[in-house]
Amino acid sequence: MLNESTIERIRELGLTGLLSAIEEQNSKPELYRDLSFEERLGLIIDREFGQRQERKMTRRMKEADFKYPNAAIENIRFKASRGFSKQDILTLAENNWIKQSKNLIITGATGTGKSYLACALGTRACLSNMPVLYYRTPKLFDVIHGARLRNEYSALIKKIKRASLVIIDDFAHTVLSEPEQKDILEVVEERYGVGSIVVTSQLPIEKWHAAMPNPTLADAILDRLIQKAEKLNPKGETQR
Repeated sequence: MLNESTIERIRELGLTGLLSAIEEQNSKPELYRDLSFEERLGLIIDREFGQRQERKMTRRMKEADFKYPNAAIENIRFKASRGFSKQDILTLAENNWIKQSKNLIITGATGTGKSYLACALGTRACLSNMPVLYYRTPKLFDVIHGARLRNEYSALIKKIKRASLVIIDDFAHTVLSEPEQKDILEVVEERYGVGSIVVTSQLPIEKWHAAMPNPTLADAILDRLIQKAEKLNPKGETQR
């Protein structure tokens, strides 16, 4: 039985999982009496590790701020009419494309599940301890504008660059102004070759150029987004 000063030190160290495991073993000695010291210690360490991983996952999900926080690969409906296979999604869920700093472009009509797919893949990345950020395109512009007003733009760009995956949802939903094109270019430029981007859009890729009136900026954005990008094109009936 631990004395009070030892318990207090464990709390000060933040080892709540370790403490709860020790208290459980002390409260049910009959379940653990046949285990060696090393085996009991292993169970205690496993509890602490598991709780730390759970807290880390909770932080990742909160920071990502997904549109669909409960989106999961397991809940995706796989039908031939949807335009992609179960194997397509399971391959993406292995996260190798993220480790290789590739992008993913998901295009399709309203209601075909583009945002859900993006959030499900983002959640899978969080489960693999990868930092993820999710933005609807208008929100991204608002965040960038606010950061500039607070003189926090450099910090925001560093945060965006550090993430393993950035999701830009509803891209080119409306025609982008030149300042908005510059903001998008800054984001994709900072992430080019060092991190992945998921872009969802109702427009097919060949129509993106028309949504960006400055052709020079449009060329630069498309070049960085489309090079080495995986592509999905959900089809079929609405998933809403």
